[in-house]
Amino acid sequence: MRILVGTREIAGLLPDFAEGFRRLGHQVTTVVRYHNRFYPDIQYDIDLSGGVSSECIAQLILSHDVFLFQWGNSLLDANLDFHLIKRAGKRIISIFNGNDIRHYSSYQQEFGTDYKALGYAGDPIERPLRNLRMAEWFSALIITDPVTNNLAVRPYMQIFLPLELSRYRCEIPARDIPLVIHAPSVQAVEGTSIILPALEKLRAKGVRFDLRVLTETTNQQVLEALVDADVVIGELHLPGGGKLGLEGMACGCAVASAVREELKLYFNLRPIWKIDPENIEQQLEQLLTDKELRLKLAAEGRAYVEQYHDRTQVAEQILNALAETDTGNLKYDYYPTFFTRNYRLPEEQFIPTYLKRLTAAIIQRYGLPAGANIDNLLERGLISAEGLDMNRPLPVWSYASVDRKSIVKLTNEEFSQEIPRTTSNNMYFDPRLDAYYKTTAICPPPLIASNDLAALDLIQKGNDYIYFGHNQAAFSSYQKAVAFNPNSPAAHFGLGNLYLSNALFEQAANHYLQADNLYPGFGMTYFYLTLAITFQNRADDALPILERAILSVPRRPREQVWVGEHHPALPSPQSGEGMGVRSKPRTLIYANLTKDRRRIRGVLYFEDLPPAWIHPNLQITIAPYFAFLYTLLNAASLHLPPGGGPLATTPFSPVETDLYKLAGVETASVPQQ
Repeated sequence: MRILVGTREIAGLLPDFAEGFRRLGHQVTTVVRYHNRFYPDIQYDIDLSGGVSSECIAQLILSHDVFLFQWGNSLLDANLDFHLIKRAGKRIISIFNGNDIRHYSSYQQEFGTDYKALGYAGDPIERPLRNLRMAEWFSALIITDPVTNNLAVRPYMQIFLPLELSRYRCEIPARDIPLVIHAPSVQAVEGTSIILPALEKLRAKGVRFDLRVLTETTNQQVLEALVDADVVIGELHLPGGGKLGLEGMACGCAVASAVREELKLYFNLRPIWKIDPENIEQQLEQLLTDKELRLKLAAEGRAYVEQYHDRTQVAEQILNALAETDTGNLKYDYYPTFFTRNYRLPEEQFIPTYLKRLTAAIIQRYGLPAGANIDNLLERGLISAEGLDMNRPLPVWSYASVDRKSIVKLTNEEFSQEIPRTTSNNMYFDPRLDAYYKTTAICPPPLIASNDLAALDLIQKGNDYIYFGHNQAAFSSYQKAVAFNPNSPAAHFGLGNLYLSNALFEQAANHYLQADNLYPGFGMTYFYLTLAITFQNRADDALPILERAILSVPRRPREQVWVGEHHPALPSPQSGEGMGVRSKPRTLIYANLTKDRRRIRGVLYFEDLPPAWIHPNLQITIAPYFAFLYTLLNAASLHLPPGGGPLATTPFSPVETDLYKLAGVETASVPQQ
């Protein structure tokens, strides 16, 4: 098998993964785009740090069967090559090591550690969430650990960092006065500001030890220090010990690091002396004054890495798991539950619509843990109904935190079960919502004319890029489509949408006008042209175009819609234990029209209605217009609060009721409660 390993160096792992596969008889190519300053001497087969051509990427994809990537990086920025690798019938293995998919909000909510205070306060959740969701969608196998993977929705395997054990000379000094090593790469995360004062207090109490603190030191220099050391103090805030802890064990050191008892799978196997911020002084005192304890931990540590971290054994486990994915018999190590059951998005964070849609599509493919609820995920703003297929049942799987010998297996019976549909918010199962998302697609089918087929492939590529948030690549595809066929209304329409998404309103308007000239009378062209002109502070010019849109879009008036907070005369649409409600949401509450009585169908938040191709920076501003569009398409009657309807905060607020009248939507005022 031909395996490519890359493309960011983390802790010197790339050559060890590669050599493990080579020893199993496979052809391996190491590719680097991002070097690591602590490992300056590592040589790679191909160095792409200076840039890469499309011909090189194509050759690498065609000449390999399996691609192992770590830290969310691949051959191209934003994982643009994932599409190409999958289309070529090749497989991707994604390995995550830490902050690549960890976010302060999920880590603090699950484990109680204020990760935000460790220097990650400004970290947008889009960064780790995108890395993870791209892997969950495209990868055949995901390998990481539960300390890192708090945002996961798909089952995954435990990571074992590969080690070249012959590189580590194991000598247990057995000193009465131990030599202590602390070698932080990120001092805030590893707790250096707490560890060093605790050691000074112990020294003042008369505890005898020698200390070496290594910072900005190459890995080779660290290894030379470890061979002579008795104790390694690793990470105080993140459990597991990291690569430094494993190297300390391999060299015969007693390792002190954070431990979490609830992470029973694998973590309890590691012979690590537990330290935590609350009790670090007492914990270190016991370790530094108990020679027999240190010797026991050192001996067990070397045995542990020999059993679990030999690089050839790690490579073999990865390929065995990959083979079992082909047969459907893989017994995953972890079935994540935290994100789907418990995670709450902080008010200061925002998930772009394309990621909500992608999360929903991954859930559709891989299922949910028992007890998780689709409607609850929608309420918490974590997924979009646009990514779900109402005609396909969702798998439900069981979860248990157990040791490796009694891993929970997904049985055929479990996979055949459908998600319970017991909650009153049936938004996911509403065909009108599905029709709305099709109407707001970046390039809806009515615009694909028979003479447009030549540009269709480029348009479809652009749409694929949009689905995964690759707006710049989509720009290129649509521009090529326009150049290929200047008379393509679909290409002009899609390109106009991309300009609109990126707040280039004048350019957007120009392409909408060209699309209208080529395919006149299409209602969504007029709607988006209205937005492009309005955002140029020309609402008066946009009003007659909006009126044309109202008369042209395909209405399906079968709903009664309430705007704003829920009216007490109606049954509550929000039910179910643990149902999260966003603070001060701008909402649409919609119901079927029935002859017997009104029945609540669901709740829509304004911010969820802009399509996924709208740039995150524009989604909140543009959301009222798409709420208006939803009511325009579906409402037979509209109940408005005293402050007005969806357009209340827009320049069209004074004429909103007139616009609904033009559309044939009955409006009524809801008395203030």
